[in-house]
Amino acid sequence: MAQIPPSIYQGGNQYHVTQRGPGPGFIGNNFNSGVNFNFGGPHDETNRRLKDLFETDPATTRNHILQLKGVPLKNTYEWIFDHQDYKQWRNNNDSRLLWIKAGPGKGKTMLMCSIITQITEEAPDLAHRIAYFFCQATEPKLSKATAVLRGLVFLLMKQDPSLWSHVPSEYDIQGKEIFESKEAFNVLSTTLTAMLQDPKLEGATLIIDALDECTQDLKFLLNFIAKTSRTLPTKWIVSSRDWPMIDEKLTVVRQQITLCLESNHDQVLAAVNTYIHHKVDVLAEDKGYSDALATQVQTQLKAKAGDTFLWVALVCQTLEEVARTKAAETLAEFPEGLDAFYDRMIDQLHDNKVPKKCTEILGLLFVAYQPLNLQELAGLLQIPSEPIEDMHQLIIQCGSFLIVKDNFVYFVHQSAKDFLTRATSRVWSKELAELHAIACRQMLWVLIDSLQYNMYEIEHPGTLSEEVQVPCPDPLGPCRYSCVYWAHHFCDSAQAPVPEMPNLLSDLESFLKKKFVYWLEALSLIGKVRNVVLGMKQLEAWNINLVDQALPGHSIIMEKSQHTQPNTLKELIHDAFRFTMSYRQLIEEAPLQVYASALVFSPSQSVIRNLFAKDIPKWIQVSPGVKQDWGPFSQNLEGHSGQVNSIAVSMDGQLMASGSWDNTVRIWDLESGGCLHTLTEHKHWVEAVTFWNGEGGQLLASGSWDSTIKVWDVEEGRCIRTLHDDHWVVSIAFSPRQDKCVLASGGGSKQISIWDADNGIKMHTLCGHSHLVRSLAFSPLKAGQLLASGSRDHTVRIWDAFENTHIQTLAAHNSEVDGLAFSRFEKDPILASGSKELAKIWKVNPDTYQCTCLHSLPVDGTGWPVPQRLSLSHNGKLAFIDENTIKVWDACHGTHLNTISGQSGWVTSVDFTPDSRFVIGGDYDCLIRVWDAVQATSPSSGQLIGDSFSLKLLKNGLVAGSGLISKIPIWDATSLKPIRTISVQDRKEDEQVLAYCPTTGFLASGSSNGKVIYIWDPTTATHINSISMSGGLKTLAYSGNGLRLASSTGQEVKIWTAERGELVHDFSWKSPFPIKSLCLSSNGALLAFHDHKLYIKDLDRDEYLCDPQSFKSSYLNTGLPIVFSDNDQYVALGGLDTAAGKSTSF
Repeated sequence: MAQIPPSIYQGGNQYHVTQRGPGPGFIGNNFNSGVNFNFGGPHDETNRRLKDLFETDPATTRNHILQLKGVPLKNTYEWIFDHQDYKQWRNNNDSRLLWIKAGPGKGKTMLMCSIITQITEEAPDLAHRIAYFFCQATEPKLSKATAVLRGLVFLLMKQDPSLWSHVPSEYDIQGKEIFESKEAFNVLSTTLTAMLQDPKLEGATLIIDALDECTQDLKFLLNFIAKTSRTLPTKWIVSSRDWPMIDEKLTVVRQQITLCLESNHDQVLAAVNTYIHHKVDVLAEDKGYSDALATQVQTQLKAKAGDTFLWVALVCQTLEEVARTKAAETLAEFPEGLDAFYDRMIDQLHDNKVPKKCTEILGLLFVAYQPLNLQELAGLLQIPSEPIEDMHQLIIQCGSFLIVKDNFVYFVHQSAKDFLTRATSRVWSKELAELHAIACRQMLWVLIDSLQYNMYEIEHPGTLSEEVQVPCPDPLGPCRYSCVYWAHHFCDSAQAPVPEMPNLLSDLESFLKKKFVYWLEALSLIGKVRNVVLGMKQLEAWNINLVDQALPGHSIIMEKSQHTQPNTLKELIHDAFRFTMSYRQLIEEAPLQVYASALVFSPSQSVIRNLFAKDIPKWIQVSPGVKQDWGPFSQNLEGHSGQVNSIAVSMDGQLMASGSWDNTVRIWDLESGGCLHTLTEHKHWVEAVTFWNGEGGQLLASGSWDSTIKVWDVEEGRCIRTLHDDHWVVSIAFSPRQDKCVLASGGGSKQISIWDADNGIKMHTLCGHSHLVRSLAFSPLKAGQLLASGSRDHTVRIWDAFENTHIQTLAAHNSEVDGLAFSRFEKDPILASGSKELAKIWKVNPDTYQCTCLHSLPVDGTGWPVPQRLSLSHNGKLAFIDENTIKVWDACHGTHLNTISGQSGWVTSVDFTPDSRFVIGGDYDCLIRVWDAVQATSPSSGQLIGDSFSLKLLKNGLVAGSGLISKIPIWDATSLKPIRTISVQDRKEDEQVLAYCPTTGFLASGSSNGKVIYIWDPTTATHINSISMSGGLKTLAYSGNGLRLASSTGQEVKIWTAERGELVHDFSWKSPFPIKSLCLSSNGALLAFHDHKLYIKDLDRDEYLCDPQSFKSSYLNTGLPIVFSDNDQYVALGGLDTAAGKSTSF
């Protein structure tokens, strides 16, 4: 099976799509791959699984190495098999890890190839128990810890597909994504560990070459190797340079043996001499050397090579290009040692005979994040018409730094790139940041010249990216690398002042204004939308912090358009960022949806929308009503299957932890939004999470209803300690002291436990509260010893947690105190406390630690206690949960700044990021939402459509909307003009819920806190009838015949006669997950509803028609639409995953 090189893409299987219309169609998985997998035979499922698992085939990598360097000479490496250390590793069951270490160019890779051959030949019937991986720093797919594990797993499973049983069951839902998400390392390490425990792999041998070239997450990989070497009988061989980090991780393993090649100088020298004999024999035959010349060359090589294979290979590669009459003279000019050899190559680069393009090529490849193919390289050098042969010649003139393999250009060895790193200014007379700036400009030029609307001439706007067939020739061929990496190079260029910056910013403006949406389309076509999210986030971070400093006194102004005032580059970048983050999932699925959906639904004042309005499809005759601007919402983090009770952001703002009713803790990468770890050791609800940054690193603690507090290693996602409390734990807090890890916990015991978390010892207990301790917060005052506790007894208590001393009791609230936070600033310190009806700001005396009330900030107070009511930002803002909104105050002055709304369910937890820029809210609907606190504004009743959470299409071309307003607006669906307004008596900020009956034409409405269902005639805004309820409404639905109306509060369902409002059925819902959506069959006899599972109930017989477990899926966690088919034989559920929806018959 042949591996496709980087940037060469081939389409997968093609499917016929019958879907028509502007929206994307959805079909089964169909991924591009670099290995040919055949479908249609008896092994379909095996091939499909291997295709999902595949990233690289280590066997193919090994073959490429052997093709490039030649098959190792048997007598060159035979000495290793007689070496005492190797024999001990091979024959002693307790010696499980062999580490072969040496400097660059010592032949480690070829030695590993020889070992693989030897072990395979010794026991060919056990070859299926051998797996290997060759790391290469210059190749992204070969330089990540996840890629290493993925390659090992792939190789073992390719040889024995039955091992697939050890892949986590989550694969059945997530598919290929499980191997590519931020949690992939954990998934793969768990899978490989389980495989190695399988009797089928008894005596397995795993081999990894060049660990030092694993540039991403090497620490995780070393920890995994060390752990499995201690706990499993698996044999490991690894090779690397002698790096301190590798030495530190591996030499502590008792079962480890180290074999240093430098310590075996005589054997390595003899092997190098054998290699020299072979290379000279080849040169003599190819170049016609006389015996005397061959002997002279051989003698000089032995005198200069020492014990370095690579030096011999590079010199002989040069001699292949030199006439035999010049061989001796040329050889005499070569200095001893690799660095001296590379030094000579640099001198040659500055020779007038060498084209200047050579230094440009070296500069591009030096800063590139992955190897470039010749087509991409030619495009970046602005010589697209250059014949491939001529490009080869340019590469050759770059000295011995580069090599071409399969039309891709690589550094000949990692040591070559390392040398150039040390000699950057000497080679290019420029700093690294400027090399990135030059590369970025070249990439932007390529994109501006290449990109256009509908690059692949796709006929249907709903065509999925995986269905697209790549044209030949590929119009994106020369610019694939540029598409993916220009933003990364831009951010790297901005690390230091560079002369190119003004020109670069001008190019960036031109690209964003002329080609931005075409670029997004191209990313979808090449399957790289996800890869660019991080780059865009970095660009936006630079934009926020540095753009005004980049060009002092100068800002680039956009052209004035019909819809926008002049915009600075800063506004343009921000708008492009919001556009990307808002529609990346849609664009990723279907390339042309960037025009048919993303542009159409962008805010009316979006700069990108107005710049590219000409590209909105002409068949869209009526544009939908949209908001004027983006608003504060930034992104969703999905993954929990239960209410999110607690969230915490690390001090550096890079990580976030969340605890949930699904009994798990998740650690998230806030930059990418990916889940890094899912921690599953708790046996009950997780109520609290908190980070600690100390001298020993970063830890995370989680408190649970299982009466335990678990302390986790954040990097590894590993539980390092479990503290057992006397009762269920609902609140925890770390002291901010860095020299000592002290933790406070509270819960059902009414007491506060103070723990030495380093050794798991309970130091003492603080007593005084008369009810559950709901909230805890430490202050930096008093050397991190000052603690506040809030309780269901309505009080806040202030303590010296270390000295077990009570300082003050604050009778602060009339209900449970479910939120506490101290300010981080030492000047004028404050404490915030919160309950469902009130937020209070307290001034803390820095000498006596007594608190006096500064501000009382009342809220509506109709909700119930939540796990984490409030958060204080570093700049003194207070985020406070008020049901399904988050109110933001200036805590020091007690002034209301804005209200963040739009949560679909009750907000249960909140925290600020350390830069105070974002507010993060966890909610009852299992989601975590990130909001831009700077842009958050109070809801405005002036934007009817913008404030509408629900739209209902009525008869006669009318649309009704509902939202957090006391009115139901009716629009003309064609002109979007308001026709009339139905006034509702409920509170202004209640969320209105609507149901429309096409049969009768009536509209039913209710609110989230009201106790009445109103029936309206929307054509006249006339009130027809009212139905009294016992609680707030979550969802409404009419039966198809219009005779019945179903309502739900989330925990209770009632079925009414639609005409008279008489109750005919009701039942309570005892699940911890509320009912999110429901529907009635055409005759009202069947009810379908879902919480986090789907249920279908026969109301008259009071029985369920199917097993709800059959329909359990992640997309049931939100309030998605549900509907019966016309014949009542099917239920369809709208979805947010890889399918447009799910349906089932019963």
